[in-house]
Amino acid sequence: PPPAAVPGATGRRREPDLIAGASFFHASGISQAISETAAATVAAAMEIARAAGVRISFDTNYRPRLWTGEKAWAAIERAAGQADVLKTSLEDAQALLGLSSAGDIASRFLALGAKTVVVTLGREGALVATAEDRQHVPGVAAALELQHLLALVLQHHGGLQVGRAGVGPPVGD
Repeated sequence: PPPAAVPGATGRRREPDLIAGASFFHASGISQAISETAAATVAAAMEIARAAGVRISFDTNYRPRLWTGEKAWAAIERAAGQADVLKTSLEDAQALLGLSSAGDIASRFLALGAKTVVVTLGREGALVATAEDRQHVPGVAAALELQHLLALVLQHHGGLQVGRAGVGPPVGD
């Protein structure tokens, strides 16, 4: 049977095919926070992507002005369980989980089912974690470096193979 339509979509029933045909699907907490319909749409799209074998990336992007921590956590927890790569910030995780250790944050999201977790630490860099390995990536001068890091994680998702993209020196160098 064809995949279910995405709630709130255009009604042309092409959305499931577009999602299922993608290489990657990305969503964020902001997308979920816009409305109940938006949250349901993100959840349905992630289910379609997962069923089709599409790799999923998810960024918590928690914004307390958009929704309560309780509502946010319910949606983010579901999304985390489907994510091949989950990106969160130390600030998001502190607000959502009350955790302040990057290692504890990574462990929590890995336990939910995320395969790779990236915890950004501001000027301190990021922690990239899988069930098998953890690597600290030093702070960088350019935000572009993190985008390259995430691309490398996605590209080499079979194992934790993280490397610098050579965009700029670490902060402090």
